[in-house]
Amino acid sequence: MQEGSAVRFASSSFGRSFRCAALILACGTARAGAAPAWSGESLRSVARAPEVRVVTSSRAGSPGATVDALEHAGYHVDVAVLPDIFFVRPGTHAAGLPPGFADATPPAAARAPAETPFDPFEGRADALPPAIRPSRALGARGAGRAAGIRLPGGLPYGARWTDTSEFMVGRVAVPILFPDSDGSIDVNRYDWTPALRDSVVRSAVRGFLKWTAIASAHGVPLTFLVEVEPISPTRYEPIDRTIADEDLWLEEALEPLVGYQGDAVTMAYELANAARARLGAHWAAVLVAVQNDTDPDGSFPDGLREHAVLGGPYFVITVKPSNAASASVDYYIEHEMTHMFWALDEYPAGNAWWSCTLRTGYFAQPNTNSDVPIPAYCYGANQSLRRHCFMKDNYPDSLCAATARQIGWVDLDQTGVLDLLETRPTVRPDSVQFAGGLGAPFTIRGAAADEALPNTNPYEFEAGDSITIATVDSILYRVDGGPWTSVNPDDGIFDQGSERFTFLLPSPGLGNHLLEFQARNSSGRNMLIPASALVTVAGGAAPIGGSGTDDAAIHPRLHAGPVPSSGGVRFSLAGRRGSSARARLYDVAGRVIRSWSLALPASGVVDWEWDGRLSGGEPGAGGLYFLVVETGPHRLNRRVVLLR
Repeated sequence: MQEGSAVRFASSSFGRSFRCAALILACGTARAGAAPAWSGESLRSVARAPEVRVVTSSRAGSPGATVDALEHAGYHVDVAVLPDIFFVRPGTHAAGLPPGFADATPPAAARAPAETPFDPFEGRADALPPAIRPSRALGARGAGRAAGIRLPGGLPYGARWTDTSEFMVGRVAVPILFPDSDGSIDVNRYDWTPALRDSVVRSAVRGFLKWTAIASAHGVPLTFLVEVEPISPTRYEPIDRTIADEDLWLEEALEPLVGYQGDAVTMAYELANAARARLGAHWAAVLVAVQNDTDPDGSFPDGLREHAVLGGPYFVITVKPSNAASASVDYYIEHEMTHMFWALDEYPAGNAWWSCTLRTGYFAQPNTNSDVPIPAYCYGANQSLRRHCFMKDNYPDSLCAATARQIGWVDLDQTGVLDLLETRPTVRPDSVQFAGGLGAPFTIRGAAADEALPNTNPYEFEAGDSITIATVDSILYRVDGGPWTSVNPDDGIFDQGSERFTFLLPSPGLGNHLLEFQARNSSGRNMLIPASALVTVAGGAAPIGGSGTDDAAIHPRLHAGPVPSSGGVRFSLAGRRGSSARARLYDVAGRVIRSWSLALPASGVVDWEWDGRLSGGEPGAGGLYFLVVETGPHRLNRRVVLLR
């Protein structure tokens, strides 16, 4: 049963795909004459934690801006079913709802009883190996920027088109796809009805609310933004096709939504990227719902059932899981979403490949809670190390440490805050030395960017992209330790993980001057050590202070940047003209790992760079180093942090 006619676009560009998906959002949820995709009344009655409120919205504008308005008012959005229903968790400073919102919270719904331990997959695999990621001619900073889309929050800095679900922190867009057979090739045995579609949306909300409750308990910001797509026709009956034939019907279902013909994985990435760009989300995962409400066994012909492509971009859920008596549909949605973010299964299965020796996720974490290849293989006789988890048994509310680490919830420095939320920005001026005449202003250019932690996921088929969800919030500079002055980004708004800046620096007076840069990110963290550059003003008069003596000759200055750095580090020493200096770089054990002999030229400034390698040429390990420079009676030092 098809809702309306399919919408087709000839162009395969991302810009066209974005417009196609935006049109479908408007038509699929409120199109005149079409059956509603879900019932607002049934959604409002979904079981939820007592502190979660249901809010409706009559505001116009983008979905991302609507979510922002609620969060600015002190309400964390757990789940949004767009365009107008929001499940929110009031913060400690939440006041009244902003204009355009209304509280629609009904009496607390009864929560489903906790399921008993049971294998919901009955020994069958559900995690498919990662997809061979398609080549896409888009830049390394995401599909939204490539399409000319610029939204508050933006896409994660460092993410590529295929990085749709790298770690489960932030906002996740979830388009729900409803393929439906038209009987052209396979017998049409199942049709979508409004009630069945509503049941899928309600199950998704319940599953995602379980996840946000877990995230809230761990202090992790997590929001799911649900979009309900219109029914997509296909000539095949999805439940009657094996996993090997899945691309046949999935490609046909995706084509009217993305606007071109392609392979299933590429089009699923297209739909996911359009959703996250449009909604201002960090991540996206496509939920593919398969209709089989009267199927006797609830499985595909090859015995598989609910399944996910590890790491995205999509997962498949059936209306009637074969084991629904012990695990409801919302449990499977909760479980499969975890696979989107690289978590492995832990239960034994006849065709399982997720051994406890495998590592996965952004931080390459071991699957230590797994019972594969045999129970107790990893933790041996010490059964106290075995943990309940919804990736092992049917424990929907149990998250074990192994799974948490695989989805990126890692706190290696034991600060009580996720490492992924502790990134810091850095500033890189276009030059570390500026020279000019007395009275002439200096044009200073550079860039600030949040420094991502390295992505070490071994399942990336190329080097994993290092990604941060923080954005640059402010850039400042000062001269010779004076007051900090703020700088605007070149595009006028701080909303990206990287921002260019340009400003005019008034001439600070004759001599050498220390120009320092500082930045803050959206997590409220500054650079640990300001970046710096040397400004030299030449002229006939005496330098500042009136002594007639070069200040750098009396007080040598040493600059290092960027700190921290994932590549090379530039050094600059200003001192007495014609003097010599010795520079040594020490590791934390006090060993000299590089050294340089320096001669200061007539300008009184010498620059050099460390390429991150040790004296023998091998790459240095990530961590803390100390640069010590001796020139005449002076000894200067700087800290250097190398990221690997």
